[in-house]
Amino acid sequence: MNIREQIEKEITDKVMTKLASEKVELGLKQDAEKLNSVYFSTTDTVNSILKSLSNDARRADSAIDKALKTANEMKSMVAKLEKAAKDLGINVDNMAELKDMKTAIKDSTDYVSYKKTLQSII
Repeated sequence: MNIREQIEKEITDKVMTKLASEKVELGLKQDAEKLNSVYFSTTDTVNSILKSLSNDARRADSAIDKALKTANEMKSMVAKLEKAAKDLGINVDNMAELKDMKTAIKDSTDYVSYKKTLQSII
């Protein structure tokens, strides 16, 4: 191989190496753009969901407060109803309202733990 061919080969090799390097860099750039697009699109969706979830959690928290307040009022009402029924000779086991209030009071304890969970979201 003469000097001219050797120089051409070295120049060609260097040019090809440079082109291959630029192709890799372009591919990496396109991969980075795609990953950025997926990430930001996904986090936009997540942020929207979290905002909605937070709003729903606030509404649920407020409703739980109202239910717990009502359950506390029921506790004193149950005692009064039982006393009045006994004074009148009425069997308290036949009073559907009283049964419902006792069930509500019992169920309300679950909402205390729900409220704690909601507080961590809000």
